[in-house]
Amino acid sequence: MKIKTWPFLTLLYFLPVLLYAQHNQKLDSLYQAYQNQPDSEEKIGTVSYLFNAVLYTDPEEALGYAREELALSIKYDRARGVGMANYHLGVYYSVKSELDSANWYFEKALNAFKDYGGKHEIGLAYSALAMGEFEMGHYDKALAQTDSVLKIYNGLNDHYRSAVMHGLKSDIYNAKGQYRLALNEGLKSLRVLDTINKPIRKAEMLITLGDIEYQLNEYQKSMTYASEALPIYEQYQDSVSVTYALNDISRAHLALSEYKEALPLLERSVQLARKLEIKQAEATALYHLGEAALKQGNYTPALSYLSEAKAIFRQIGFQKQLADTYLFTARTYLNLNQYNEALLNLGRARTIYEEIGSYDQLGQTYKLSAGIYKQLGDNERALNDYQTFHYISDTVLNVSKSKQIEELRMIYESEKKEQAIINQQNEIALLQQKAKVNQLKLSMLVTGLILLVIIASLGYYAIRQKMRRNKLIREKLDDELAHRQKQLTTHALHLAQKNEVLEALKDKVKELKEASEGQQGYHQLIKTINSSMHDDDNWTNFKMYFEEVHGDFYGNIKTKYPELTSNELRLLALMKLNLSTKEIAGILNVSAEGVKKARYRLRKKMNIKTEESLQDYVLSI
Repeated sequence: MKIKTWPFLTLLYFLPVLLYAQHNQKLDSLYQAYQNQPDSEEKIGTVSYLFNAVLYTDPEEALGYAREELALSIKYDRARGVGMANYHLGVYYSVKSELDSANWYFEKALNAFKDYGGKHEIGLAYSALAMGEFEMGHYDKALAQTDSVLKIYNGLNDHYRSAVMHGLKSDIYNAKGQYRLALNEGLKSLRVLDTINKPIRKAEMLITLGDIEYQLNEYQKSMTYASEALPIYEQYQDSVSVTYALNDISRAHLALSEYKEALPLLERSVQLARKLEIKQAEATALYHLGEAALKQGNYTPALSYLSEAKAIFRQIGFQKQLADTYLFTARTYLNLNQYNEALLNLGRARTIYEEIGSYDQLGQTYKLSAGIYKQLGDNERALNDYQTFHYISDTVLNVSKSKQIEELRMIYESEKKEQAIINQQNEIALLQQKAKVNQLKLSMLVTGLILLVIIASLGYYAIRQKMRRNKLIREKLDDELAHRQKQLTTHALHLAQKNEVLEALKDKVKELKEASEGQQGYHQLIKTINSSMHDDDNWTNFKMYFEEVHGDFYGNIKTKYPELTSNELRLLALMKLNLSTKEIAGILNVSAEGVKKARYRLRKKMNIKTEESLQDYVLSI
């Protein structure tokens, strides 16, 4: 029973993220960055990375990141971000086996990518839609879309993504029963993957090749491929794919009647699928548990497992798998001599097989019903069903032969196309040689150009003179700016010196106060000194000089941090002059400790991390 739905197309863009995210320390730092990062365009990339990091370990958490990615992309009008967010939502619903919802989001992603204009991204969306058509059993349409995507990636010389699409074609041909074509496409993909470090994608191809071997009744080879893929998925914590790999390994064990080896793997698969809410994987494992119970003669447990599998397949709309489960249920009832129940389940399976065109399995339903009617003594029906079985078998045989001929034709066409590509490459090499000859001819023209250079040199002097004048103007502007910078610094230091003098004068007056009776004169003098120390006219002059040198500073600061007070703006302006803490304390008439506290409040208010330098940040504005 071939059941596999891996939304592996997310690997086209984010496999490096998946590999990166498996290292807990780095993943923790990614979470920390996400928690400390305010809403911004940069945060779109963070949530996108987190989606891919947790998709196959916690799909529900990944869903939250995808929704946040979409909201941020809409807020900041990012067409590519909107496309990727919708693509991620489609991948999530594909993982959950909700194919209608998945395709709806993939269509939205495609429209956004078209607005953005990225060829890689458009190819990604078409790839996902092709995968959706494949999962719904529309194989010819899926093949056509896959070939369109291959043209895009081949045109971009994107060998890795082309390899992924060859892998998808392998899956499609495998589902159609065209195993030679499937093997041909799978090996094309694997040849590329063997040359690059893509372990997860290589595991996917191992699973596909294992399934082809299973269809060819090479069960031991099938198990070897799947067993090689399983530890890769476990290493990178791809829990979703682990469930499918477990099912594939156990399926091969069952075919070899190795029930002890199969059952623990199936039970583990069921538990993991239920934890992740992966309905398809859960139903597949239940189906195989029912198969194992039937083959061991445990009919009651078999019916229980198969009943659970049917309910899930019916819920998620997997018709072929539902029909297979009805067929196995009929076989189980037949072993219990419950012929009416067996016929009922055969009828339901037959209806579905006729709808989807699965004639090989359809013939099996008539073969079984013919045997049942014979047991019931209804020889007329038995004969009719047995004749129908033979008719279908002959048709399937002819179809099989036609498939083999079609496979040979398509392999020939594929090899012909590959030869055409080689011819194109040879033509390119020839054109490159011609280009070298043309380069030699071009060098001969250089001599003629020398004459033009001589003529052009006549205008060189005028240009040089103009450059010299421009240089003098720039030097004059630089001198003026330096002069204003000097004025600004002098004014700032003057403020500091003035306050120091006034502070000293206050101390002296206090000493005189203790030695005299002039209380009223003392208070008046202190009031005058304090007024002078807080004279806003000095700051007005300072601001005027400051804005002449750093014209955009105040505007930029107020735009980014409108909540800052006037005192905080003064502190930032003095830091922009690169003054020492002592100098700033003197100008603001506060202690050095007071300046440090003010800096701390500023850092907190401006959301500057502790490991970053506030001084460097201010100087960079």
